[in-house]
Amino acid sequence: MLHPLDIVVGLKAHLWAEADPWSFQRLAARLAISPSQAHTSLRRLEAANLYRRSDRSLRSLAFVSFAAYGIPHIFPATPGPVALGMPTAHAALPLRERLIFAEPFVWPADGGVKGRAVEPLHPCVPGACSADPDLYAALALLDALRVGRARDRSLAVEELEQLLAKPGRDLDWLARQRDALAAR
Repeated sequence: MLHPLDIVVGLKAHLWAEADPWSFQRLAARLAISPSQAHTSLRRLEAANLYRRSDRSLRSLAFVSFAAYGIPHIFPATPGPVALGMPTAHAALPLRERLIFAEPFVWPADGGVKGRAVEPLHPCVPGACSADPDLYAALALLDALRVGRARDRSLAVEELEQLLAKPGRDLDWLARQRDALAAR
């Protein structure tokens, strides 16, 4: 069974710059978790066929499908009272540029924007996102799936597909699997 932290770890590993390979220690440090938590999270994602250890990436097509149809049901969010914090969902980039909204959603934190509180997937999220704009965008898009209306969710899926796309990775992996099966 997947845990909310698994989603955060998988996104961070997938979005890590390829020119600067990550280690479990570095990955864990950037998320303020232990290396064993990072390792366990990636193992669970791999068991769910959402992560490939061979190229250290999410199976982006499967992940986006899971995000669109699974995350709102497995990790739902109910907006809470007004609080100060980091904008999320439609109040954060990239949806902020595409949607007009009456009330922002925020991850409660010291200072920031006033809006309805949304509990992040894991307590490490606001700190990790403050130093990583791509991770911030991905997790804000997931929050749009968790709390948004139909239009918000549709746009969030489009943006998530673009953000996670690594040209050829999924197709290359499928080709390697096909070749391996043919060689048997």
